[in-house]
Amino acid sequence: MKSIFLQNLKINKEKTSFLVSQLIRKMIFGNHPYGTSLEEKDVEALHREELRSFHHSNFRPAAIFVTTHPSVTAEEIITRFSLLTSPAPDSGNLPIVSSGKKNEHIAKDGVQTSLRLANRSLNRKDRHYPDLLLFNHILGGYFGSRLMKNIREEKGLTYGIYSSINPFAHESFFVIGADVNKENRDLALDEIRKEIKRMRTEAVDASELEIARNHFLGSLQSEVANPFR
Repeated sequence: MKSIFLQNLKINKEKTSFLVSQLIRKMIFGNHPYGTSLEEKDVEALHREELRSFHHSNFRPAAIFVTTHPSVTAEEIITRFSLLTSPAPDSGNLPIVSSGKKNEHIAKDGVQTSLRLANRSLNRKDRHYPDLLLFNHILGGYFGSRLMKNIREEKGLTYGIYSSINPFAHESFFVIGADVNKENRDLALDEIRKEIKRMRTEAVDASELEIARNHFLGSLQSEVANPFR
């Protein structure tokens, strides 16, 4: 398993999109676990007994769903699983110190540049988080978004551009990403910043809002379509 992981890691490190995604998290979260990435030396240092110990200490079911014969009572089920305890919750008190850098560039041979613009954002516990999700959807969350219309359809600078909210247990970050030809890098960045400014300074008209809202609701219904819905 270590050999397979290391081979995949080696392949990924040749991709500009992989490298820049690692870098942007490092710039935002510094040495916090949210900003660190597994490297070759970390994989090589793993041993079976360490994994067994970590699994035993940290992995417990948070919820159990049981499908069983009617003759089995709830009391029997509770007795069987009562010995399983949950680990202590993560305190989330680790300090986050960003790298302090506003811009970073990794020079690689090739014709394409992978762009990422990102920053810390609201997390799921914030009462404005639903507003942020719809904001993101309008800006770059689906194929009809403003970034796609401007950067892809009108300017022809990329095959695809997106924005997304990436929530963790205690933090969240907002990111915009695209791959463009090197000569179009600065133009693409300028257009992305224009669209961000428009979202901040101009009201979204009713028609655009309704289209984005309907698409968002459709996507949400698709995501939660599962046996427990």
